[in-house]
Amino acid sequence: ALLLAEESIQNASGGQLASIAWVLALANVDCAIPSSFVSAITRIRLQKGFRDNDLGRIYMWHLWMVHEMKKPGLPPQHVNDFMTGIAQSDNSGENAGLLNDIVMNMTPGLQYMTEVKSNSGIIVDLLVKVNGRTLAVFVENPGHFCGRRPCGSLLLKRRQIQSVDNLELLSIPYYDWINLQ
Repeated sequence: ALLLAEESIQNASGGQLASIAWVLALANVDCAIPSSFVSAITRIRLQKGFRDNDLGRIYMWHLWMVHEMKKPGLPPQHVNDFMTGIAQSDNSGENAGLLNDIVMNMTPGLQYMTEVKSNSGIIVDLLVKVNGRTLAVFVENPGHFCGRRPCGSLLLKRRQIQSVDNLELLSIPYYDWINLQ
């Protein structure tokens, strides 16, 4: 298990704390998180020292801590403050053309909704009802990949929509959709 150094936490900026939290959640590393880490996050949030992207990263860390690590995350009174960062840092708007193309090619009569906020706050590009089951669909554009490998944020989003929201997931990478055309 890793141990975060107390001194580095006290001197960290909002962006640095968000990066530490993000890396821990992405790597899925069991780590002894001192209470000063959450205190520093809360202090900087109250000082408005986080960018929108930082808020989303801290919130994803919170989801990881609570739902995957089964440990305390953010204080309950601050969770919604950070949850707003998910929608503000989400790039689902970049998928509009690809998403519309997929919807136009779906089997007629399927029930679906586009750009739905899940219970955890993660934006799902498409929620489809199929044979009584609900399927979350992620339409993944080139910005979600490094070459053809999913970037860390996409891997975390995929993992959390399944573990936190308990939804079945279908990922549609842009290059697979292009090959089907």
